[in-house]
Amino acid sequence: MDFGSKDYELVSAGTRLCYATGRRNREKGASMKVVIVGGVAGGATAAARLRRLDESAEIVVFERSGYISYANCGLPYYIGGTIADKSALTLQTPESFRARFNIDVRVR
Repeated sequence: MDFGSKDYELVSAGTRLCYATGRRNREKGASMKVVIVGGVAGGATAAARLRRLDESAEIVVFERSGYISYANCGLPYYIGGTIADKSALTLQTPESFRARFNIDVRVR
């Protein structure tokens, strides 16, 4: 995958921006190609929404933390010891996100 190519649009995690980019590319008759930088909250949500809007889009998400999605609201319970295993906070792994949404997730 050549990210220097003009076939790709680099967008933030804004769903509306992703959708506008895809609509513009589809009007040209091209398949949509999107790179999303940042996963966890906004990026994963935008990628999943984008997949629902366009099943043929090529979507790549880059996330530096190693986690694509986790339960932020559970962090106080983990810190307080109510939740002992931090893996219980992980909602999606890169593998499960790919299997469910057909989205390429690259971490670390």
